[in-house]
Amino acid sequence: MLARVLSAALVGVEAALVRVEVDVSPGLPMFTTVGLPDSAVRESRERVRTAIRNAGFAFPSERITVNLAPADLRKEGASFDLPIALGILSATGVVVEGRIGSFAVVGELALNGQIQGVRGVLAVGLTCRRLRIGTLVVPVRVRRPVRLSSLYDDLTQSGQAPTTRLLAYEVVPAPLEVANSLQLSEGTRVLHFERLRLATGQPISLMRNFLPLALKEVVTEEGLKLTGLYRLLRHSGIHLRLASQSIGARSPQPREARLLKVIKTAPLLTMRRISYGDAGQPVEYGSHVYPAERYSFEMSVVADSRT
Repeated sequence: MLARVLSAALVGVEAALVRVEVDVSPGLPMFTTVGLPDSAVRESRERVRTAIRNAGFAFPSERITVNLAPADLRKEGASFDLPIALGILSATGVVVEGRIGSFAVVGELALNGQIQGVRGVLAVGLTCRRLRIGTLVVPVRVRRPVRLSSLYDDLTQSGQAPTTRLLAYEVVPAPLEVANSLQLSEGTRVLHFERLRLATGQPISLMRNFLPLALKEVVTEEGLKLTGLYRLLRHSGIHLRLASQSIGARSPQPREARLLKVIKTAPLLTMRRISYGDAGQPVEYGSHVYPAERYSFEMSVVADSRT
């Protein structure tokens, strides 16, 4: 049986629509992908097979042919995992025919069946809008309230399984901006650490933090690998009540692009935060960057009484 799912491929900083055609037919078990796929696309057969099984569905023991059209456009990355999986489920009757309508789908699959973020969603969305495709199915964005909250807690509450790679943990002299923010003299020794935060295996934030050195016994190297900074502080009786925060945007530096797995022209959200404890003392200076296409911020606004 033949199934078709609409997806997209990145072409520089823009996107082009791709028809993912999946045919499941009698024959020796085989999984073939054609249509100028790169190695990451060819490897999708292993991710798709395992993800479908771990999601509780049967994987067909038949001949599977996946065609990515147009054939003269190079297809790169793991964003075709989800449309290929949907095509297989549709071709085998698991997804009722007609349920996969005129919408586009992009997403990488983890081996447990969870959908992971991919780069270029903004470009794909703009292309879909230009071609009047009303719906684009993408991995869920990280929705953060504009309040003093922990990214680790926000991810945990939304079921996105946060993990942390600790890239640096050291005692350093405080740079001038950090010293002023923490109300210390320039050059005072402070605790500095850098973390790469992941959600369901995908990098979503690169975070640098500076804390007064007195907190080194509270914020340990091992603790930062296992949980969030604010949880460590709360467990030690330190509660953050207020923060000064500024949010901006810029292009990634080469190291940031490599760690966050984004292209060099992808927009990053930037956040600088100074957090204060119960007694009004500064506890944390943070400088974080986030892939913009993975985030949305929520806030309530009130009309000015003069309007």
